[in-house]
Amino acid sequence: MKRIIKIIVMIASVFLITSCASKSDSNSKMTLHEYGLQELSLVKEIINSDAYQQIYSSQLNEEILKTLRAGDYSKPESIEYLVFPEASELTELMISSSMSDELLNEYKNSFSSELKEYISKQMVSNMVNVCLSRNGIDPVLFYSVVHASKAFVNKDITPENVICIYSYKDTYPLAATFGYGENGSIVATLGVLAVDDYITGGAETIKDQMNSFFKKDVVKIRKAE
Repeated sequence: MKRIIKIIVMIASVFLITSCASKSDSNSKMTLHEYGLQELSLVKEIINSDAYQQIYSSQLNEEILKTLRAGDYSKPESIEYLVFPEASELTELMISSSMSDELLNEYKNSFSSELKEYISKQMVSNMVNVCLSRNGIDPVLFYSVVHASKAFVNKDITPENVICIYSYKDTYPLAATFGYGENGSIVATLGVLAVDDYITGGAETIKDQMNSFFKKDVVKIRKAE
């Protein structure tokens, strides 16, 4: 498990650098879950592009691809937020759940405040890969390839430690994660959660898997308004 977590953190760092990112003007009336769907058309194009997928991976599961390509992503059946604890608490929970007490003590006592802040900013987004990895390598590969990001500026949105789950009929859900910068900047990343159990279980199943990882009930669900 320790090795898996280290690999996930490495993937997430590359993910932040290589995501297909674009920038949009601010719209103060938009919500986080609306921002999360801004790159849906690009995600759908990636799903249907063999050439794009071959640039990043030649190992994508054909059965998963068939399900994705047959799916109707025009309108989600439900939109729900997975709500996480405050970032520093989540980081400590992550380390204590998957690594040694010695590493947790080193994190608490030896890491600079700047390094702690850097790690904490990535932690919620990392939880997607942590959860997917508990379902095999295919979901992790799909999420690393089938995703797109867009940057916005909206000073009216309060940063939250959330992941937005968009559930659809008879196909895999999508997840949006959010990175926050200075002066109201937001980066929303939309990706596919290619796990069969998520088709019927949706956000509730994802929440249960995450809480199973932590061995406590720390992740909550909130309906999008």
